[in-house]
Amino acid sequence: MDSTFAVQAAGNTRNLQVTYDRVAMEVNGGGLQLAYDSQGPSTQRSPLAMMGSLIGKPFTGTGRGDQRVRHYEGYD
Repeated sequence: MDSTFAVQAAGNTRNLQVTYDRVAMEVNGGGLQLAYDSQGPSTQRSPLAMMGSLIGKPFTGTGRGDQRVRHYEGYD
């Protein structure tokens, strides 16, 4: 996965926005060999193509100074 991250800090609160720019994966098992690359037109009919729905849709995690994410938004 290729991702873009943006971090904002306000006091003790941290907001991390993540956007996936590219998804590529291979699955081998049970006699199946599946591949998907969001930038490769030859894999757009792959059963893994649903992963392409992650591209360009940002989600945000909010946390405190203890490095733990307390809340997510926009992540379906």
